[in-house]
Amino acid sequence: MLKSKRVFKEKIVQLYILIIKGDHDSLSKENENFWDEFFLLKANGSALEQELRKKLDQDPSELKPVINLLFERSLFAIRDSNQLRILNGLITLCSLSYSVLHGFKSTVTDQNERIDILIGLDQFNSTCEQFVQTILELLVDNGYCYHEGFKIIILKLMLIFVTFNSDIDTNPFLDQLMSDQLFDSLVHMINSLEQQDRCRILFLLVIFLNYKKGSINNPYVMKLSIVDNEVTLSGYSQAISNELIDFNCRFDNICTDSRSGIFSTFTNMVGTIFSSDGSGIDISTIIGKKQSFHNIKTALIAFYEAVLLNRNFISLLTTPLPETDSIVDKDSSTPGSPIVMMVEQGTNCLPTNLLVTFLEFTSIIMLDMKDETTLESTRLCFIILTCITEDTCANSIIHDNNMGFIVNLQRMPMRHRKAPSLKAKGVRPLSHAILDLMVEFIQSHMNRNIQYDLFQLCLGIIHRLISFQKRFRIRINYDWKDLWSALTTLIKFIVSNESYFNKHQEIDLFALALQVINLFNLFIMYGDNFLANTTNYDELYYEIIRTNSIFNNLNSLALRYMTRNDDDTNFGWKESATRLTHSMLNVKAIIAHFNSKIEAYSNQNQIVTLSEEQVLQVVRTNYDTLTLKLQDQIDQYESYDPSSERELCFLMRLIRTIVQEYSCQHQTITISLKEQQHLVQEIQTMSTVIAASVNNQDVLE
Repeated sequence: MLKSKRVFKEKIVQLYILIIKGDHDSLSKENENFWDEFFLLKANGSALEQELRKKLDQDPSELKPVINLLFERSLFAIRDSNQLRILNGLITLCSLSYSVLHGFKSTVTDQNERIDILIGLDQFNSTCEQFVQTILELLVDNGYCYHEGFKIIILKLMLIFVTFNSDIDTNPFLDQLMSDQLFDSLVHMINSLEQQDRCRILFLLVIFLNYKKGSINNPYVMKLSIVDNEVTLSGYSQAISNELIDFNCRFDNICTDSRSGIFSTFTNMVGTIFSSDGSGIDISTIIGKKQSFHNIKTALIAFYEAVLLNRNFISLLTTPLPETDSIVDKDSSTPGSPIVMMVEQGTNCLPTNLLVTFLEFTSIIMLDMKDETTLESTRLCFIILTCITEDTCANSIIHDNNMGFIVNLQRMPMRHRKAPSLKAKGVRPLSHAILDLMVEFIQSHMNRNIQYDLFQLCLGIIHRLISFQKRFRIRINYDWKDLWSALTTLIKFIVSNESYFNKHQEIDLFALALQVINLFNLFIMYGDNFLANTTNYDELYYEIIRTNSIFNNLNSLALRYMTRNDDDTNFGWKESATRLTHSMLNVKAIIAHFNSKIEAYSNQNQIVTLSEEQVLQVVRTNYDTLTLKLQDQIDQYESYDPSSERELCFLMRLIRTIVQEYSCQHQTITISLKEQQHLVQEIQTMSTVIAASVNNQDVLE
């Protein structure tokens, strides 16, 4: 009978088994240098996790003394001068921390119990203090040549700590880890690392920035707001840009190659990325790389925080990006990958700056908002645009006629138009592209599942742009008829679906209509301050006259709600309907005035139906007799308030989601054997070079 072949186990694995059994005391007695030698052996993180899981799933508390000891010894090892000990200590810390905080399944759900098993609650503060001090020494080069790979492992280790609880406000590690020195180290490193590690830094910063937001004076908020180093801010901006560029280019690539059309392509790509059950075509089979949307959401939140907090960041929105080969993630830069193919073929897929990249990304992400993730991402994009269009400096940049850019926006395929893709309209100021994006959103998302909040944000962005133009008398050569047409179509949609929304959704359609009418009032009362020429004014009045039935129907609907008893309708609707009728005075005056003039002209010239040019002629010759009522403060808007309960809840929901997603990515969090082997080889090479240099110096002396 043949004996089964004996399975060989590495020495380090054998030691893991003995230590977990509790034999570490006898091992230490037999060899007083046991722990020094232990951390010179190549750590095997996956084997340690496997052995720990066997015991942790049975009785976690029984392993507490062993795990506490291993953590303490590992922490001591990473303070050593020997870089192999540092490396093996860091890997051991990662495996221990992941196994206890994330890995095992048991009845231990209380976070304090898990912390006690890992570190020991009685020494939590002192241990964390030592840990922070040690990693700062490893992250900051104080003359000692630590390997760059240590920084990557430290980033992963910190992320294990800060993501073990999806409610970051109750995570005690965050309070311990936050320090001014750590912030400085993270933002300093962002320029020297590759894209995936830049995203880890962004993720850490996003978590720290939102720790107990609204309830404490978060030091990271202050630190980010005062960063003025252009190199540092450029690295931060670059990390965000790279994620959006990668998404945009891959989308553009599969749309170009696909024979099934843009909509089915988008459904396959984005639907697969966002699907929670992983159903559908695997994104890796389409774009050649398994890409999580986690990094995209992290980049968007980081973008939001920078725009909100740092005025120096605003000037980088239109700063040109580096050359393609310096921004593409090396992991994706393999022959035949979409980005490399685009570079080789010379296609114009890479945008020129962060804001162009962001606008193109927004046009993609809002194509199909049937999923909660796409809805939240679109909302965050609109909030970012709200902050940008609220900022005077940013507005000056995006309205500067001397700063033109090409922006390739995507369009939703619809029955009434053939072209699914909105071709770039040449080099234009970015304010044009933002207006195009908002017009496209209005035209393509009017349905009974209307995203009321997004429409409010969309109209608010338009309002901010026009208010800035009016205030500073900036005239842009924009095709305003597209905007006016979209706004009147939205009014028609509101009137047509009033009964449905009144019955099925608790949304105030009159408040939405009021935003639309106020936009028209801005054009009517102050158009001479920002419209490019008098022809634009004539076309505005023509559009109002041409669609007068839509405005009349809206006014009639608002009057009907005004005259109802409070018991018959929601009081909020009645109040907003009253405000709406008052805001429509000038629109009604224009319709009444010019309709009478058109009728007189028609009778005088015996023409039943007037042409567009004839109507425009009537408009041009009858401005003098038109009486309008002055409406004050229609260019004013309520500033975005990031500290409101609604916005804080929205942001914390996003943070909770990305923390949960990250904590489930075992391969991303832990150290692979390939990474480890690469680091060991480089450390050994580095040690050889240093030793040779020392010997040569001795010979010379």
